[in-house]
Amino acid sequence: MSYIVTVVVPPVPADLSDPWQFPERLRAAGGDEGPVAPVLRTLHDTITSVYPCLSSYADSDDGIDDCPWADGPLIDNFGTQMGTIGLTGGDKLKRVASFVRSCASTLGLTVFDEQEGKIGKPMLPSPRATYYVVIRGIAEGAVKEEVIRALMSALDFNEQQSHDIFNVKLAYVKKGIAYLDAIRYQEAISNAGGLSAFGPE
Repeated sequence: MSYIVTVVVPPVPADLSDPWQFPERLRAAGGDEGPVAPVLRTLHDTITSVYPCLSSYADSDDGIDDCPWADGPLIDNFGTQMGTIGLTGGDKLKRVASFVRSCASTLGLTVFDEQEGKIGKPMLPSPRATYYVVIRGIAEGAVKEEVIRALMSALDFNEQQSHDIFNVKLAYVKKGIAYLDAIRYQEAISNAGGLSAFGPE
């Protein structure tokens, strides 16, 4: 199963009778080519920090089958005004798509999701607001030792820190971070097999 999410930098014109035509207009004008817009590079860097680009794997790597990106290098799918992100099958496809949509909206991008039939409007959080992230436990079916090893990488924790977060009911793992970073850490924890939540401070 394939899944396509298109993100655009310019706001959708209010007088456009069919907003779904907007990405194609940008593409026809070369908006998917040229130097990558800084905001699109930030999106790319954020989502690939949790799910590495397909091009970062060797053909023999076991993890390549779990990579959610349909092609790579993923950065080649971005241009001056828009980007097209292809996702591929797997149990976590919809979760990764939701993660991409959330990150893009938080960065002020408009998101076109044809599979869901929805256009996601930009959602810019207050630049002064800060957030915390907590771990609430381990997902059903996940193996604790495997989750701990994965969290060491996802959170840049040592082994003792990763063990300690499961010795309390709610473990605060990040504080004073921006909304986009809170989304990123929550997804990284979920991908590692943990249960988490975040909120404003």
